[in-house]
Amino acid sequence: ALGVASTLAAISAALTERLAHRWTSPQLIAGSLVTTTASMVAMAFAPSPAVLVVALLVFGLQDGVYGVAHNVLVTEMAPPQARSTYT
Repeated sequence: ALGVASTLAAISAALTERLAHRWTSPQLIAGSLVTTTASMVAMAFAPSPAVLVVALLVFGLQDGVYGVAHNVLVTEMAPPQARSTYT
């Protein structure tokens, strides 16, 4: 299940651009944090292995979205002259 969750994270990261056309980076991050909380609670109190696996897969999906949205937000907040530079 961990490998599948990681694969889902990679797929959702690749598809986050489509979501970004509809929602802003802060909205995507907020949604990811809510989804993270819900999936963690579901994992903690899972009454069966099936619920645990579903919660892990949901966590994997949100992880890809969060990673991309977070990076985009940081880039948007950086002054234009400081973007794409390494110090």
